[in-house]
Amino acid sequence: MHRLALIFTLTLLLAAPVTAQSTAQTSPQPTGPPIRVYLPHGGYFRPGQYTPVYIETTLPSDPADLLEIRGDGVLTTAVSLTKKSFVAVPLLVLDRPSNVRWALPGVGEGTLDGPFTRLEEDQVLIALPGGETAVPPAVTELFPAKRPVVVALPVDTDVLKAWEVLDAVVIDSTSTYDLWRVLSAGTVIVVRTETRPDDQWPWQRVAGGWLLAPRLAGPRSTIFPRAYDLAHALRPGQPATQRRRIVFIGAVVAILALGVSLWRSRYAAAGVVGLSAVAAAIIAVWGGPATDQPRRAVGAIVVHQEAAGLVQFDEWTVVKSFSSSQVAAQNAVQSLTRPVLSSPRHAGRVSLRLYSGPRGPVQFEWRAEPGAPMIFLTRRVADAAREHDGPANETSPLRDLARQAYLSPAGRIEGEVWYQFNYPPGEWDEEWPSVVVRQPVNAE
Repeated sequence: MHRLALIFTLTLLLAAPVTAQSTAQTSPQPTGPPIRVYLPHGGYFRPGQYTPVYIETTLPSDPADLLEIRGDGVLTTAVSLTKKSFVAVPLLVLDRPSNVRWALPGVGEGTLDGPFTRLEEDQVLIALPGGETAVPPAVTELFPAKRPVVVALPVDTDVLKAWEVLDAVVIDSTSTYDLWRVLSAGTVIVVRTETRPDDQWPWQRVAGGWLLAPRLAGPRSTIFPRAYDLAHALRPGQPATQRRRIVFIGAVVAILALGVSLWRSRYAAAGVVGLSAVAAAIIAVWGGPATDQPRRAVGAIVVHQEAAGLVQFDEWTVVKSFSSSQVAAQNAVQSLTRPVLSSPRHAGRVSLRLYSGPRGPVQFEWRAEPGAPMIFLTRRVADAAREHDGPANETSPLRDLARQAYLSPAGRIEGEVWYQFNYPPGEWDEEWPSVVVRQPVNAE
């Protein structure tokens, strides 16, 4: 009997830890908020440039709606999310931000965590690995008389795509970076390695590593009212392609009508009338009436930065509605595309908003009023010039803009050419000749 009691007691003692462990595993664990929207790295910004906002989600399922960020002094931005995600969203700051909030229907809403901090004119923002604070001499020499503001280099390299306000970044390897995207924001790249990072880019040897230092020309801010002089070059009516079609049809009909008129038959007159009716029908169908959709004009200013060994490709798009008030849209090439505005309040007047996905901005939408233009700029920096389709025999409306906003005292306009665009103009759009600018080594 005592032996049975002893066995029973030992069994209970051995089972107790297992039961305690099972209870601990099944007990609810403390969890963080299902969604967090915050400003990283001090929330540094410059008006007219993108700065990153981090969004972290831990939701039971993919949200059916878009998360929206809106407030005073920022461009309203809508973001598509998944149930478990980390997204760095480029937020376009238009003026001093205030009362910036986020909302996701069915999940929650709140204020962005972290304050906005404006960079002063004499400050430069530099990202360094880990907890480092010492800025390399190669960087300080590029920004004389500037005060460095140091932030930690983000572990997620995709963040740099949303960080236009960043002036320089110091890294130990280029293997995980899209260098052209970083350079297109005007960000200086220093790689701390003894060997040349690659043979594609025009690296410059500096103390302690290698350097790529783009010298961007043209506007650096989204607030650039001078650009709206371009809108006068986009006029209503048939685009050039349609006008050429109509002229071609007219020439063919004239030749055929001449042939019918020489036909010695009592049916000649009826033939001319019938031919004219057929021609009118062809023009109506093939030539087409003026579309109600907004019209676009696309052209580029191409800058050869000889000192940096880089080529800057600025694609300008002018959009204008001529017939009716409607919602218009413009594709965005991730954070490389920005609207060009006449003032910080311009975006609010036309209800401009940016739609962004996990990989970055996708599309801009706004209310297009008749005769009211909207302009967009897509900027890329590459290691070599694109192939073009030969010189243009006409003057580009972009020439005056290139002269006023891109030329340095030592720079010059080389000419105008036809380029192939990533998003080629549509049938009802215009293509303007692209202007080629060359900035020599001694250009300041």
